Amino acid sequence: MLTPPVARVAVVCSGLLYPAYLTFKTLEHDRKRPDNVRGWCVYWVVCALWFAALPLLDFAFESRVALYNECKVRTPIDFTPRASPDANTDQLMD
Repeated sequence: MLTPPVARVAVVCSGLLYPAYLTFKTLEHDRKRPDNVRGWCVYWVVCALWFAALPLLDFAFESRVALYNECKVRTPIDFTPRASPDANTDQLMD
């Protein structure tokens, strides 16, 4: 089980840092496809709502729900937009 400080670092890495990198790469390499940019805009709105709700969710569920911290780390990963099948993902990883 993750401790709350470790979970917080993992949430920041999985929910903010890595998606910020992917957003930068999408904006840098995929300017002609507004659908990809729109997906990232939706992600950042949902992510902002998620991070605004986290203190309330922590207060309500942290001591009452088993594996809450693990679920808290997994949720931003599930929010992350997936590349479309015809997207050139090789450019995203450069």
